[in-house]
Amino acid sequence: MTLPLQDYEDFQFLPQQLSHVDSVWVNHHNHWLSESSAVFEIFTYLGFPYSILSILKILPVSFTNAIYRWIARHRYQWFGRKNESCDIEIGSSS
Repeated sequence: MTLPLQDYEDFQFLPQQLSHVDSVWVNHHNHWLSESSAVFEIFTYLGFPYSILSILKILPVSFTNAIYRWIARHRYQWFGRKNESCDIEIGSSS
């Protein structure tokens, strides 16, 4: 289960100590994974060719988390930022 922490309701699913952290989180068999560990778990679910990247789990977590944080700091410089959104009316019967 993955949760984008954009909606207030999503916070109820996270343990209290995780709700303030700015990172990707994945719940794998009732065990919370964050940062590079979460990304590697996501890679395994994406299938080939992304699943090949999960081999990087053999590297020390401190190293892969440092790389994760470095990519996170620079992602908007490299890829830009898109602020696309749309309004959705809920409960409207038109």
